[in-house]
Amino acid sequence: LGHSSSKTTEIYTYVSTKSIQKITSPFDYL
Repeated sequence: LGHSSSKTTEIYTYVSTKSIQKITSPFDYL
């Protein structure tokens, strides 16, 4: 479970970072 949990956390963090970039990028153009 420890390895699965850390792996899931890494994926979640990666997806979250990508989502944040997508959300903030339109504001950068403004």
